Amino acid sequence: MSQKTETKKEEFRKYLESAGVLDALTKVLVGLYEEPEKPNDPLVVRWTSFLKQQLHGGLPEPVDAEMLRRENEELQRKNRELEAKVVELTAAPDEVFYTCAWTFDQETGESLLAIARTEGNYQNHRSFSGHGNAINELKIHPNNPELLLSASKDHALRFWNLKTSVCVAIFGGVEGHRDEVLSSDINPSGTLILSCGMDHSLKVWDMESLELKNVVQESYKYQRGIKKFEVTNCDIWYIRFCLDRLYETLVLGNQVGKIYMWDLTGEDPSRGKPHLLTHSKCTAAIRQVTVSRDGNMLLSVTDAGTVWRWDRRETKK
Repeated sequence: MSQKTETKKEEFRKYLESAGVLDALTKVLVGLYEEPEKPNDPLVVRWTSFLKQQLHGGLPEPVDAEMLRRENEELQRKNRELEAKVVELTAAPDEVFYTCAWTFDQETGESLLAIARTEGNYQNHRSFSGHGNAINELKIHPNNPELLLSASKDHALRFWNLKTSVCVAIFGGVEGHRDEVLSSDINPSGTLILSCGMDHSLKVWDMESLELKNVVQESYKYQRGIKKFEVTNCDIWYIRFCLDRLYETLVLGNQVGKIYMWDLTGEDPSRGKPHLLTHSKCTAAIRQVTVSRDGNMLLSVTDAGTVWRWDRRETKK
């Protein structure tokens, strides 16, 4: 270190000593560890306050190990919940997904994902079929999350009601595209649809017509007549069901020898609990069932080469 620098340091030290700063700092440092009597010197008080603030402000807060452990367990729990909610979308090896669109259920607030496949349909919590070829584009209506527009290789666009699974409208025909529709979109006000296709054309479709508005409103009143009946152990495709002569009873066997019978006379038969016919020696797949004309006898045939007969028994009231 140069002589000039040493001289300046010595001069600065003498200045601090003459001003009482060094003495004040010494008392402050002693006070931080030995808790002396409260100083009366304003300079000592000021420096004590400053150094305590700097020292305590610069040190990290004490770490609570138990709190960190609880927080870590909570994060791991949430991560497991998220992993459990992940849905894997599977398809055939040669399947291709071309497009998708986010929307949500207005009643539950749950997010829904619509996916278009090369088979010409797309699905979320419901499936929709109608297009004759793969779908290139999906768009949600900007003002109504329950309306979905699809553009397909079958030269047409379709408008769907996601709530009722109804195809509201088909945009195509004489004034439509002559080749596959590549892309489409809806303007922010929801009054126009713009589409483009492989036929080198752009089409603008009017959404404000009274006829289309009425059709959209009517689509919410549609009631699906198709019901789903859940049957366990029924994965093989060739199992035939049977209806009685009056179409009041539905009968179906499964691949482990059980027969399910549903009463179709109720308001919603698919929600009713089926009557189950079982026998300890009947464990093979039931390929077909049939009900006699008077409804009092049921026959079933199985993969074991056996025929089973079931007779109706009247219960006494």
